[in-house]
Amino acid sequence: MGIYAAPGVRVYLVNGASLNTSLNLSPGTYNTVVQEWDNCGGSSSTPIKITVSGTSTAGVHVTSPVNNSAVGSPVNYVATATSSCAKGVAAMGIYTAPGVLAYVVNGSTLNTNLSHSAGTYNNSSSGVGQLRQSA
Repeated sequence: MGIYAAPGVRVYLVNGASLNTSLNLSPGTYNTVVQEWDNCGGSSSTPIKITVSGTSTAGVHVTSPVNNSAVGSPVNYVATATSSCAKGVAAMGIYTAPGVLAYVVNGSTLNTNLSHSAGTYNNSSSGVGQLRQSA
């Protein structure tokens, strides 16, 4: 069986009598077709019109500390993450300096306190979603 995003543009193929998948498509309207081929040389298909929205919520959303805020140590970090991956977010991390991973948690939510010495930090959560914080 196969899925076509446009005439002649096959985006997925699987052997067997059923399929179950998620596909990443750019925003737009698609006249998709799901097609099967049998073992006797025949085939059949079903057209399915879909619209992929242009909004994406994938990424890291940091709620604490607030960007460019002055805070005391320990600093409370709170963040959530979403992914376009069908399996979800594996882990999140806090980088306190380039290449310095200070904290990692499995899953899509993070809520921890980290001690910092006085100074200005340009932290990064999961390497995405930049935040700046002073301690």
